[in-house]
Amino acid sequence: MKKILIHLNCLERGGQERVASNLANRLTDEGFEVVIATVWKGKNEYPINDKVRRIIVGPTEAEENKNRIQKIIIRERRLRDCVKNENPDVVLAFEKKACYRAIKVCKSLGIPVVVTVRMNPKGNYEQFGDKPLISYLYPKADGAVFQTEEIRDFFPKKLREKSIVIINPLNPAFLEGEKALKREKRIVHVNRILWPKNQLLLVQAFEKIMDEYPEFKLEFYGGDTGDGYLQFLTDYVKEHGMSGRVTFFGEVTNVFEKTRNAYCYVNSSDEEGLSNSMMESMAMGIPVITTDSAGGGARSLIRNGENGYLVPIKDVDSMAKALKLMIDNESQAEHMADEAMKIREYANPDKIYDLWKNYLIKVAK
Repeated sequence: MKKILIHLNCLERGGQERVASNLANRLTDEGFEVVIATVWKGKNEYPINDKVRRIIVGPTEAEENKNRIQKIIIRERRLRDCVKNENPDVVLAFEKKACYRAIKVCKSLGIPVVVTVRMNPKGNYEQFGDKPLISYLYPKADGAVFQTEEIRDFFPKKLREKSIVIINPLNPAFLEGEKALKREKRIVHVNRILWPKNQLLLVQAFEKIMDEYPEFKLEFYGGDTGDGYLQFLTDYVKEHGMSGRVTFFGEVTNVFEKTRNAYCYVNSSDEEGLSNSMMESMAMGIPVITTDSAGGGARSLIRNGENGYLVPIKDVDSMAKALKLMIDNESQAEHMADEAMKIREYANPDKIYDLWKNYLIKVAK
């Protein structure tokens, strides 16, 4: 394999986009020619190596007023032209619609195609038309990369048999450094403020215990997605007299420094592929509490009571109980933090990128 084309909608901030851009940069550094074909260019994208060529295969601004069917045709035609002109050894597609598009284009051109799924398929792959497309198109792919076994098992057997499960790599910045020697009485959450992330669960669980632990505060780090959820949470905190104890800091660039001395990290999502912020917190040696979110990402990494606490989704009482256990048992919390830091070994980026590279080389043959 000498040349790979990566296709997705854009490189704007998100879990899949982060993996795609990092993979492109890593493969380029290793001497492969990498082309990224996106439908549009976002305003706040992950950086890519100067040697990575970027091609836009979506409608132009002038074509955005066309109807839905016309724009679907434009995207497929331009991706086809791009793949035909570039003639890569393999095409790697991220995101549902990009995967559908890539399979149709690549199979007609005889180019190997690998699809990736890095989010919970239940709900995301259950819209009108998804079932027949999954049944018909996905088995035609030459390979697939899944984030967890639970995600993999949602898809047809013919696809599963030629697939591989690869977890997210850790950012190299989290592979070094000792865990904090002094814990501050702060419970932190790092994620976009979004309804499926269910930050309300954490707020309500903290509300149940806050009077018992008056020195503790709850801090949220993550950007507003504009869906009204942040305002809803802010109003709830104010109405329930929690304003002095719960703070929404928004998206910050130095989140590592902001959270490293926290007493614990909490993920409250109802659905999650595999939380990067949870993995990074584990690598930093921050004790972790997480919901057993749909998608199986948390369950694939957390051994309940050994390297973190795993609680049922949407269960406020269980989350409050886990918070109490974490606060009341400091020595156990530190033991779990030590065990969590072992993620540095199996999520080492060198190991993860070797898995990607070797699998793509195998498919491209």
